[in-house]
Amino acid sequence: MRRLPKPTISTHTVFTACSSTASPNELKQRLLNVTPTVVAFAEQYELLANLRCLHLVGRRDSIDGQVSLTEMKDLYKRSLSSRTGIARDVYDELVSSVPNRICPLCGVGVVSTLDHHLPQSQFVDFIVTPINLVPACADCNKAKLAQYPKLAQEQTIHPYFETFAEETWLFAEVLHCSPPVLRFHVAPPPHWNEIDRTIVKRHFTVFKLASLFTANAANELSSLRYQLVDRLRGDAASIKKFLHEQTESCRDAYLNSWRSAAYAALSKDDWFLTSGFLQIPKT
Repeated sequence: MRRLPKPTISTHTVFTACSSTASPNELKQRLLNVTPTVVAFAEQYELLANLRCLHLVGRRDSIDGQVSLTEMKDLYKRSLSSRTGIARDVYDELVSSVPNRICPLCGVGVVSTLDHHLPQSQFVDFIVTPINLVPACADCNKAKLAQYPKLAQEQTIHPYFETFAEETWLFAEVLHCSPPVLRFHVAPPPHWNEIDRTIVKRHFTVFKLASLFTANAANELSSLRYQLVDRLRGDAASIKKFLHEQTESCRDAYLNSWRSAAYAALSKDDWFLTSGFLQIPKT
């Protein structure tokens, strides 16, 4: 949902740091032996991610038959995610790189962890690769679990390689009920190719954004009642102007945020502008 700058620290630097305290020495030597492979696979990862082809990445249960999946998981846990790990500063830097610590996968939750975009359990080569480590909230990390793309259309948005932010694809509609409800949906521009259209739709589904956005919009509506009823005195023209300004402000920050979609829908709905806002309950 939100684009993030790619990590500046290299895979070689992170892998070398993590390996430096590996024990016993025999494991450290094996990690040293596979370092060129890990770096090469990271370069391939970036190439395929830029092409939206991460479904083509092969799965392996060891690196060159020398370092096992279990050993790589332990390396990540001991050296990166552990608060006393030698590369914990890299972990913290990635987590804190997100503006306002808002999860880039949903645009709502607070970042509290790193999600392996291609999961640890399936992709041993990328367990400590920075561009595979995406800051995420706990709910998004849990929602995705060990899902990975087997086909191009099974990919989700990768924040480090996100280019969907330039055009509107997230929309909302106002349900005419009491209280008013906002329902969200994805409608990519018709000129997008089928894979890109499917990726944003799948992202919306995998991370359960429809229900999440509707819940957040309900809270937003509650806070609007005073502005619409008391400050603007229920004047439809003034309400429309206010909601349009809110739309533009939200879009300037994030074109496809739930707030942008919500305010756009409210500003265009005649029922809401003339009487529907009165159905917002007092809190």
